[in-house]
Amino acid sequence: MATSYFRLSEFRCKCGRKECDAVLMNTGFMLKVNSLRSLYGKPMYPNSGSRCHFWNEHEGGSPKSQHVLGMAADFKEFDKKKQAKISELAEKLGFGGIGLYDWGVHVDDGPRGRRWDFRSK
Repeated sequence: MATSYFRLSEFRCKCGRKECDAVLMNTGFMLKVNSLRSLYGKPMYPNSGSRCHFWNEHEGGSPKSQHVLGMAADFKEFDKKKQAKISELAEKLGFGGIGLYDWGVHVDDGPRGRRWDFRSK
């Protein structure tokens, strides 16, 4: 599945293992991610999408991570003002989880209202 802003390959599991059993990205979630990019109006750079359980553990993800369901994406963005804008737009679009990190922004379609900021101060 392709969107007008992203290639599905940008969201594939990065474990590189032959036996990787990661699921494909959820179509509805990808449409929402595409809407986020459209509203943002600037390039967004995915650095994680779907993960198999092996890679999710390697990356320090929660065992219940939305990444293993194909319903989460991480975007590289170091500028805090740009992170805030992406977060604000993700909130408007109804993403369930929105997380801020020094490296960028996480969005997912899990249970609503989960917000976190793990950036160094």
